[in-house]
Amino acid sequence: MRRRTTGSNGAGYATLTPAVRAVIEEDLAHISRLLRTGDYNEVRYSSASKSGPLGTGIFDVGAGVNKFIVAGLRRVVADCSM
Repeated sequence: MRRRTTGSNGAGYATLTPAVRAVIEEDLAHISRLLRTGDYNEVRYSSASKSGPLGTGIFDVGAGVNKFIVAGLRRVVADCSM
């Protein structure tokens, strides 16, 4: 069973440290693997607009972390769409 990665003690990641980056990359790789199974054909996440940041109402997530996650999701989707 995969471990849950909801941030530091469930509070979100405040800064994009190398350790945080590694956890997020692991999660993005998992999403990529799921997309490549063919059982999924889209990725949805909460955002105020199509090009906006990730919605983080219940987590205190740093801006750099948020941008890294959104860029990673876009990268994974683009890579799996090829």
